[in-house]
Amino acid sequence: MKKFNIKKNIELSFHEDDFKRIELIPNKNYFFSKKYLEETVISNDKLDNEHGFSSIKVLDDQPIALIDEKILVSEVEEVLDKITSKRTDNIKKGYSNSYTKVKKTKAWGLEYMAVLVETKEKYTESIWLLEIGGSLIIEDSRGQKLLQLLLKLGNNFNLILIDWRKEILIDISDQEQTENYLVEELGYNLDKIVIVK
Repeated sequence: MKKFNIKKNIELSFHEDDFKRIELIPNKNYFFSKKYLEETVISNDKLDNEHGFSSIKVLDDQPIALIDEKILVSEVEEVLDKITSKRTDNIKKGYSNSYTKVKKTKAWGLEYMAVLVETKEKYTESIWLLEIGGSLIIEDSRGQKLLQLLLKLGNNFNLILIDWRKEILIDISDQEQTENYLVEELGYNLDKIVIVK
């Protein structure tokens, strides 16, 4: 197996509003999340007006947190390291001119998307996606590596994806659903077939 070093000189900064906007959560939350999206989340176009957003929605916690699944960080890292070697733990979150270091988190770069893994001791506390630019981006593979990664995470750890921005839930163990999400919602151009076993 290849050995990867964390590149501390690569910095990933993001606005705090982008924190966990696209999350990977346990599949056991599927029906709760589906109902929550249908009943609770109000579309952004209903919240804003000519002066900006008129209200916000604080998201409820999922009934089963990812940390409850006791997924070892080493197992998640192994999946990620096989797909991309661009990785950093130099991550900052904030707004305007105020950014602070994000602790116990690593990021792996893909084509215009980073996968962030937050840890608690030896277990995975959260996995989420962040749209990015800059030095963490790998070569353009037209979304194939992101597709492969999502399918692997979905199948290996029984995870689903919830995109709070677009208010949709995706079974990332299902190749067709995942491909449709990447193409229709994120704008990737998948021109090759990826089959994950």
